[in-house]
Amino acid sequence: MSLKIDELNIILLAKDSAAQKQYKEFFIHEGVRFFSIASESQLENVLEIIPINGIVADIRTTLRATGTEKMLYSKLEDIYPFIRVRWDEEKQNINTIFPDDHIKNLTQFINEVCVNFDPRVLRTSTRTTLSLNVIISENDQFSGYTEKTCTLNMSESGIFAITSSPFWKEGQRIFVVINEISSRTPIVCTVVRKIFWGEESLCTPGISIRFDSILDKQQDELFKLSPR
Repeated sequence: MSLKIDELNIILLAKDSAAQKQYKEFFIHEGVRFFSIASESQLENVLEIIPINGIVADIRTTLRATGTEKMLYSKLEDIYPFIRVRWDEEKQNINTIFPDDHIKNLTQFINEVCVNFDPRVLRTSTRTTLSLNVIISENDQFSGYTEKTCTLNMSESGIFAITSSPFWKEGQRIFVVINEISSRTPIVCTVVRKIFWGEESLCTPGISIRFDSILDKQQDELFKLSPR
């Protein structure tokens, strides 16, 4: 089933392009939600937490990319709809290069390709089902808002905690203590995605939590707890 335009998530790779402003204006005019990427790490973070429908890459940006960036772009071409664009200053429009010759412009790419692509995140680390008892707090003293809950799964980079609390927000800095590991030092984390209760059918409400600062011994204990 096709998605609506306002349900799409598009990545814009145009960090080295003088035409970045024109690309952004196109998405705003079309009512398409987009993420303008400034670095390789930011790209990987967005791909890990947000289901993406397509990638729009400025040709100059891809040509000037580092070796690792080019490898990542090549990988993304195999996974997502991927179109290359170039701003034509003389004609004041966006030229495109796409494998399907039927797609002649960016509007067609959005309306005919991206809306029919099942959005997905890019997993860079394996998630395993694991129920851990955790305490989440807004500060490292656990003196403010706190919640006791459990995890649905975990990976090397973080956990998914079950919660329907309205307090937690995407991008929020939080602190986590995991009951099953010996160290009670709070793990510094960030909420990278929130799934509201009832937002998605057959989906557990909660927050995806990324570890920002975790002790080596805590990481080792978590690894031992993870089923292999």
